[in-house]
Amino acid sequence: MNQLKHAETANKSIKIVSILGILFIAANLRAPFTALPPLLEPIMDAFWLNSIETGALTTLPLLAFAIISPLSAPFSRRFSFEKTLFFALITIALGILWRSLGDMFGLYAGTCLIGVGIAFGNVLLPSLIKRDFPQHVTSLTGAYALMMGAAAALGSAVVVPFTTHLDYITVYCADNMEYPTQIGQDVCHYRATPSSQ
Repeated sequence: MNQLKHAETANKSIKIVSILGILFIAANLRAPFTALPPLLEPIMDAFWLNSIETGALTTLPLLAFAIISPLSAPFSRRFSFEKTLFFALITIALGILWRSLGDMFGLYAGTCLIGVGIAFGNVLLPSLIKRDFPQHVTSLTGAYALMMGAAAALGSAVVVPFTTHLDYITVYCADNMEYPTQIGQDVCHYRATPSSQ
């Protein structure tokens, strides 16, 4: 009896962790994409992009969806749903990191990687819900769709203030770094100057 209760408790814990994992994945399937449009104007100014180049930047994830989505099912059959979704999250994280490095190539390549990861997640997450929670497909599908929408809205709302705050921090650090640098230069200059007798 105790073993049966322990098994039921463990099974419930696994299901709760699985649901939280599904919601976590869902939160990462829209925000990296929807956070880009509010920053298009400063990105255009920073990289001197024209309208065609800017349009290509927003189109790359859609192209990745079209190309990668048919490959998601074969990948999941070969490597399992869990490993493929983990790969999708890692790909999204690497894309965000690469896109944030500040160079033109990273901007486009990182956006492509984000599109690849999201394409895998878009196809496999509903299938994972049907496989693991066949009794709760409707409720969990609604929950993960709500999570995607909430994360997308939150990302779009905070990305501009967050970026502005980071710019202020960067400017502050750059301004304050001038003082120790100047002090160091003065000290070196003083030590290099022969003392007057």
